[in-house]
Amino acid sequence: MTTSDEQTSTTPPTGDGGAGALDICASLQQLFADLVAEPGDQPLVGRQLEKELLRRARVPGDGHLAREVVNHLLRTTSSAKGRGDTATRVDALLQSTRVSTTVLAQAFGPQWAEVVAFVRRAGVLTADETQQIAAASRQNAVVPHPTIAVAERAERAYATRRVAEAALNASDDALSAANGGGGERMMSLFRGWSPGRDIEGAARALALRDLRGKFGFFQDLYDEMTWAWREVVGPLHPDDPELPTRASRTTD
Repeated sequence: MTTSDEQTSTTPPTGDGGAGALDICASLQQLFADLVAEPGDQPLVGRQLEKELLRRARVPGDGHLAREVVNHLLRTTSSAKGRGDTATRVDALLQSTRVSTTVLAQAFGPQWAEVVAFVRRAGVLTADETQQIAAASRQNAVVPHPTIAVAERAERAYATRRVAEAALNASDDALSAANGGGGERMMSLFRGWSPGRDIEGAARALALRDLRGKFGFFQDLYDEMTWAWREVVGPLHPDDPELPTRASRTTD
């Protein structure tokens, strides 16, 4: 296992996921390489692996994205489902996986680039932004998340859940840091409540954005699920239309 003295960046990423596809692929590839067990070392697994992914990530959010990619590969890679304990299988994946845009699309769906940007941005939310998201949510109707069947095949359901998990965990880290948590998790306070609810809703809507118009998932539902985030932080996707004014929504 290699060591790294590089400092984690706290600069909010741009809408294309920082420097783009090469940036995120290289970032996760380096994380995987850093955590391959040295001869004689015990491979990392579970919370220990997650801790190291988060500690070594050079961009906020990337540790959570890496964890969800590992979860995806463990579930779908035939060699990872073979014999051997989980730690050995994870270590083999860390050694053999070439992180590519194909892997990211399989893990997070067609909007993977926007998902990366969203999770990275969630990882640097400020306390003020989370309060604004909560306020924006309270001023809008709460709508249920679409189950949407969830899409043409079960794999999209897994991808959608992975996106929501990465975004929630990244924003939880940011909220903990903003509140002086010193690494203490605030998940019990965060999940199920605004702004956590709104971040999860926006994450799920973004993961399923290409399915608008199907399964009862229309633009107005997408707008409701993403409203608070888009009003406070900005668009989730470069093709998101401008949000209508509150007055126009009231009269519609």
